[in-house]
Amino acid sequence: MTEAFKQRITGAVFLISSAVIFIPNILDGNPSDAQILRTTIPKPFEVPHIQSNMTNTATTMQPTQTVAPIQQQLAQTSPNTQPWSIQLGSFLNADRAQQLAQTLSSQGYAVYTRVDPDTTFTQVFIGPEVSKASALALASRLQQEISVLGAVVPFENVGMVQTVKS
Repeated sequence: MTEAFKQRITGAVFLISSAVIFIPNILDGNPSDAQILRTTIPKPFEVPHIQSNMTNTATTMQPTQTVAPIQQQLAQTSPNTQPWSIQLGSFLNADRAQQLAQTLSSQGYAVYTRVDPDTTFTQVFIGPEVSKASALALASRLQQEISVLGAVVPFENVGMVQTVKS
């Protein structure tokens, strides 16, 4: 390679590097014109405490045990009927999910939790209900009573841990 060719290559690299560095600054304009975005992170969700006349205690069963109340409810339905549940939350922190489940169970709801194998989030459900209409009515009642918007989802009897009323 000749000396002149090396100088041309070096010059071209220098010009291209300068263009890559300085042209975006020129096109963006004055930095004082930029808007500063500020956000606030909301406080963690607090589970509302609702006074209840019911005196139930909550215990947790292992997933391998038979979940008697749900099995009884499902036995009353026809084999072609799809049961439904209301999903009230999905928590990364399993303790917070258990706290919500125990609060709802102490208020008389049939609550169960399940760990999503894909995300390892602990999901909190109420149900199952024998029909979608009754699940939608329960979801509406929950929204009015405890201000929690639940999603009506098909019931799946897989990997659940039930919080049972005693």
